[in-house]
Amino acid sequence: MLQQLTSGHAFFKEHFVNKRVTYVYKDREKLRQFSIYMTASNFMHLCGVKYRHGAATF
Repeated sequence: MLQQLTSGHAFFKEHFVNKRVTYVYKDREKLRQFSIYMTASNFMHLCGVKYRHGAATF
């Protein structure tokens, strides 16, 4: 499991950390969007894992 988390973290860091991600979706017939700015500390939260030293140190 640790190897999978480490691999996933590398991907997340390369493609999402310190970047704004914009999601576009359709609500009935209208296009809508929202943006999220990702930080390194978001990774553990998105995985649903608690890390006793804090997510930012992962």
